[in-house]
Amino acid sequence: MTWRKTRTTSSGKVRHTGLYRDPDGNERSAGTFSRAKDADAAAAAQEALVKTGQWVDPDLVIEAKPTPTFRWYVENAWWPNRRLELSTRATYDQMLRLYLLPRFGETLLPDIVRSDVQSWLTVLEGRQEAEAVLRGSVLQAAADYSRGEDWSQCRSR
Repeated sequence: MTWRKTRTTSSGKVRHTGLYRDPDGNERSAGTFSRAKDADAAAAAQEALVKTGQWVDPDLVIEAKPTPTFRWYVENAWWPNRRLELSTRATYDQMLRLYLLPRFGETLLPDIVRSDVQSWLTVLEGRQEAEAVLRGSVLQAAADYSRGEDWSQCRSR
């Protein structure tokens, strides 16, 4: 059984709240609408979900947060929290611009997998700048952030 409550706002607008009972028998709101017809339809839709066992408690639904890209992580979480000497900052900036961001910039953090990092490091191996990329690498920090893993074993030595 569904029903509706009607109230008038302080500005004189009439609002209709569609109501239904959840599986535990508690009164629940299906939303508030300007038209009674919409409130009734929303309540009926929720009641149908309850009856078919498909109803999910909206209080328990956790909204998914967007997954950050490597670039977003670097620019918004990693860089702002670094206290570095100017020369170190310049080196990191160069490594980010030349190597890390072109390769991983638009990659979602959970999608940065160990095998991709190892393959990429193999390509860099033998280049003088490879060691600088590895030393204090933001890539390792991003990996820790996204998976809580210790990526220090990715170094190919």
